[in-house]
Amino acid sequence: MTLRELLEVLPLTNLGNDSDLEKTPKGGYVGDLLSNVMRFAKEGNIWITVQTHINVIAVATLIGVSCIIFPCGIKPPEETIAKAKEEHIALLSTELDAFTICGKIYELGIR
Repeated sequence: MTLRELLEVLPLTNLGNDSDLEKTPKGGYVGDLLSNVMRFAKEGNIWITVQTHINVIAVATLIGVSCIIFPCGIKPPEETIAKAKEEHIALLSTELDAFTICGKIYELGIR
């Protein structure tokens, strides 16, 4: 399942480039402490976080995550969105809380 397909079945909003939605996520990681994300997240993961500053893009690029999802209707500043577009990191937002969106992603078979 690609990120584009995920957008079709889950209540997600694309905040970045449409061209970055062709990635196929491989698992996921939920966390806000950047040092933990760098240690435990894996390439291809969906990363769910409430952190919106530009440093999340640096960490996402370093790891090679498939996308970042911001829960609870959180939207990052324009600076973060612009950097994500530049680095080809897909950014998604949802009104759902982190626990709920994790469960829905898991139900779709992304583990």
